[in-house]
Amino acid sequence: MPTRQIKVQFFSPGAAFSAPGSHSDPLLGARDQIMIFDYKSDRANQLKDIVARLSVQANDSQRRQIVSVNGSVRFPGQYPLMSNASAKDLIALAGGLTDRAFSLTADMTRYVFDEQQRQTVEHATIDLNLAGSYALAPEDALHIKHLPSWVGNETVELKGEVVFPGSYAIQRGETLSQLIKRAGGLTEYAFVEAGVFSRKALRELERVRLAELQQRLESDLAASNLQEEGEGVDQQEADQLLTSMQDIVPTGRMVIDLGGHHRTARKLRRSAQSRRPINCAYAKANGYRSG
Repeated sequence: MPTRQIKVQFFSPGAAFSAPGSHSDPLLGARDQIMIFDYKSDRANQLKDIVARLSVQANDSQRRQIVSVNGSVRFPGQYPLMSNASAKDLIALAGGLTDRAFSLTADMTRYVFDEQQRQTVEHATIDLNLAGSYALAPEDALHIKHLPSWVGNETVELKGEVVFPGSYAIQRGETLSQLIKRAGGLTEYAFVEAGVFSRKALRELERVRLAELQQRLESDLAASNLQEEGEGVDQQEADQLLTSMQDIVPTGRMVIDLGGHHRTARKLRRSAQSRRPINCAYAKANGYRSG
């Protein structure tokens, strides 16, 4: 008896072309749908309608034929469970590992029901070199770990009175004094008692605070204008004030007293040969306390 249930089969177009008529070249049937992926589009999003249908057709005798993968794969998400699929097949379906993936082992979570229909959760560590031999079960969840201690390519821009200004890659825990030392130290014209750094997070915080202040001011002005005549705020002055606030551009800059950080100041003083009153500016990212 025909049913409206669907089944999903995974195949490799390259393998099908290389071995026509073999098990790598699936036989087609009426109403089959074939989806060929590219390298950029989110595959989990492309398959979401199929995943939804598989969820709907699940019942008390057949669990949802769905598996998931998250972490360091190109397209994390939920995917249809194919017959005889392995963890290796799931990783391939998700676009493969990213260049930041820990490629030795992965974590698998499996939900198991006993004869009394009691659920237990099992966790297993699988060897990714043997992922092709690890068969998947309904609702398995695979987690691909990230490389330990990887923080990405984080850079800061150092400007002003340093020997070699420019953009520098930093590592976790690196301090301002260490960066200046890498940049050749301060020039003889540097003013070591203070510096300025800018940070994207500070600019965003400043923008939010300005918006809140403007909204509060508009509310106060509106309430003031409802008072008796003669007690309200001059509308022209209020408009000028609001206009001037709108023209403010958040800079995200903060002046820091380097002399207050004794250890940093001592290192800076050793690098400096003079204290002429010329400012030095630092474009700051992660890795240094903002106070």
